[in-house]
Amino acid sequence: METYNHSRKCPKCGGSDTGDSYHKGGECRYGRVKCAGTNEQDHIKRHCRRCHYEWAEATLDSAQS
Repeated sequence: METYNHSRKCPKCGGSDTGDSYHKGGECRYGRVKCAGTNEQDHIKRHCRRCHYEWAEATLDSAQS
């Protein structure tokens, strides 16, 4: 998983209108569905407001480990 970068564009459509939210490992749920690709670790959930694609990025402190 790539480390969080606020300036990163959507990997699906290249759009720059994205949003993000912090999700604690083991508690991550979006509705009833767990965030994919997170391996139960803390992460930043990203979403594109243009194409509605969603992806996860590692928290900044995870890169220091």
